[in-house]
Amino acid sequence: NNSAFFAGTNITTSDPCATPVGLFTSNITNTSAKLNWLATSNAQTYQIRAREVGTSLWTKNVSGITSTSRNISNLSDGVSYEWQVRGICSSDTSDVSPWSILATFSTPISCVGAPSNTNESNISLNQATLNWNIHPSAQVYVLRFRHSSTSVWTYDTVAVNSIVKTGLLQQATYYWQVRSICDLTNNIFGPWSNLRNFNTLAPCSPATNLTTYNNQSTLTTAKVSWKGPNVNTYYVIFRDINASSWDTLLIGSGSNPSVTVISSSSGVNAIASNSGTTKTLNFSGLTSGSTYEWQVISLCTYSNISQPVSGNNFTTLDPCPDPTGLSSTPLTTSSIVSWNPVIGAVKYELRKRPQGSSTWGNSIILTNTSRNFSNLTPATTYEWQVRSYCDNSGNNVSSWATATLTTQNVCTKPTNPFENNITTTSATLNWDATPTGAWGYRVQYMVNGAPGNTKITDTSNVNFLDISNLNPSTTYRWRVKAICDPSGNNNSPWKQWQYFSTPSGIRISGGDILLIDNLTIYPNPTRGIFNLTYTSNNNEDISVEVIDAFGKRIFNDINPVFFGEYSKQIDLSNQPKGVYIVQVYTGNSYVSKRLVVQ
Repeated sequence: NNSAFFAGTNITTSDPCATPVGLFTSNITNTSAKLNWLATSNAQTYQIRAREVGTSLWTKNVSGITSTSRNISNLSDGVSYEWQVRGICSSDTSDVSPWSILATFSTPISCVGAPSNTNESNISLNQATLNWNIHPSAQVYVLRFRHSSTSVWTYDTVAVNSIVKTGLLQQATYYWQVRSICDLTNNIFGPWSNLRNFNTLAPCSPATNLTTYNNQSTLTTAKVSWKGPNVNTYYVIFRDINASSWDTLLIGSGSNPSVTVISSSSGVNAIASNSGTTKTLNFSGLTSGSTYEWQVISLCTYSNISQPVSGNNFTTLDPCPDPTGLSSTPLTTSSIVSWNPVIGAVKYELRKRPQGSSTWGNSIILTNTSRNFSNLTPATTYEWQVRSYCDNSGNNVSSWATATLTTQNVCTKPTNPFENNITTTSATLNWDATPTGAWGYRVQYMVNGAPGNTKITDTSNVNFLDISNLNPSTTYRWRVKAICDPSGNNNSPWKQWQYFSTPSGIRISGGDILLIDNLTIYPNPTRGIFNLTYTSNNNEDISVEVIDAFGKRIFNDINPVFFGEYSKQIDLSNQPKGVYIVQVYTGNSYVSKRLVVQ
C-alpha cells in the first residue's frame, strides 16, 4: 500500500577546484621577481611557494592572494628558483586545487664595485705587469690601456687578475683601467677601476772613470774604483787572465754599500765603500803573483742593466817562498827543529801542536832557522809548521810548511814478574816483555837481608833469566828493569823487589834430575792444546797443576797411589796467550816446566 512519488527541487554539485596554469615570471632583478599565472573559474584566493633549485625547503610561502600575480623579494643574486601556485576554492581551505607544475627563473648576477688594489709590478724598459684583486662575481675582466700621448684606448679581455703588457716604449707614461664582466650572457658588467698610470724605465747608464791602484796591491788584495749614481747597484765581474770563468760580486746601493758574492770559484771576497759618486772596492783572497781583468755593470733594476765597462788589469805581488828542508832530532821530552834559509825572508814564524789537536800552541817569531822545543810529551807525535816573512808588515807571508816529529817512548817497567823451575840451587826469573819495546833487561838478585854490595847484576835480551849457584832453603829477592836503547840512556825504573825461596835438600832428593827427565810436555810453544806425560817409578801420590802468570791455578788433577806412566792432553785454547807453569808434585818432591801459549 504505497503512495505515489513526490518530485523535489533539483540540486547541482560544485565544480572541482581548478589548478592554475600559464605560469610565468617577470620583473626579475638581483633580489626580487614578479610571479604570474592565469585566473581559474572558481578560486576564491591563491597560494604560492618558491625555493632555490636543488633544495628541499620552500623558503617563500604566501597565501590569501586575491590577484593573479605576486612580487617576492629578499632573493639572492645569481641563483635559480622554482615556484608553484594553487587555487583556494573555499573560505576554510577545505577545497584546494593541486599544486601547479613547477616554473623556474634565475636572478641576475650582481656586479657591484670595480676590481680593487690595482697596481703595477715588474716594470722594465719595454714591459710591465698590471695586477688587481679578484672580483667575487667576475667571469672575465676587460682592461683598457693607452699611451699618454693619445686618447684612444686599446682593450684586452682576460680571465685572470693580471696581464703582462709588452712592446712598450722606454721612459714612457701609460694609463690603464679594468672592470669586471659578471654575466657574459646578459652582458652585466661593473664600473671601471680608478685610473692608474706608470712610467717605463730609462736605460741604465754605464759606470765611468774605472781606476786601478796597482801601487796598493799586496799578495792577496787589490783596490779598484769607478763612478756612478748612488741609487744604483753594480755587478763587478773579474777573473784571473788565465781562467776561463768569471767571478761575480753584487755591490749594494747607498752610502755604505754591501757586497754579496754571487759566484766565486776562487774564494775571493771584497769590501766596498762610497764617497760622493765614487765607489771603491777592496778585493781580498786573490792569488799572489796573478793578473786579473775586471768589469763593472750598472744595475738600475734586475731587468734594466747597462753594458759592461772594463777597467785596466791589476796584478798581485809575488809570494814569499815557503821554507824547505824541515828536519828534527826528537828526544824523549825535547826536539831540535830546523829548516833551510829562505831568500828574501826577514823573519820566521814557528808553531807546534800534538797531532790530532785542533789548537796550535803560541807562535814563536825568530830570525834564525832552528829552535829547541822543550817540555814535550814522550812517545807523542807533533805537527810543527814554519813560514817565512818577506816584509816586517806581515803583508807578504809564505804558506805554512808542515812536518811531524815523534818523541821517544819513556821506557816502562816490566810487568807480571814470577819465578818457576825453582830447585835447591837454581830458578828461572820471568816477566812480561815491556810493551814499549825494550832492547834488553837488567836483573839484580840477592839473598834477602844480605848487604847491598852482595847483589848480583845480570843482563838478558829476553824476558827471562836462568840463575844458578843458589843456596837451598834460602829466601832470595830480585828485581828487573827495561833497557830501551843500546846506549843505556833510556831505562825504565826498577820493578819492585820480588821474593822466592829455594826448597830444602830434604825435599828435593838426589832423584830430582830424574823427575825432570820423567816430565815431558809437547808441543811447546803451543797454540793451546798440549800433551803431558810423567813416569812414576814408585807407588806414590801425584798431583798435576797448571799455573798462569798471575799465580792462578787453572788446571789440577790428583792421582793417589799412582805407578807407571801418567798421560794427559790439556786444552788452554780459551786462556790468554803467555807463559804458564806446569808442575807435578810427588810424595816428597816436585818438578816444574815452563809452557808458552802463542
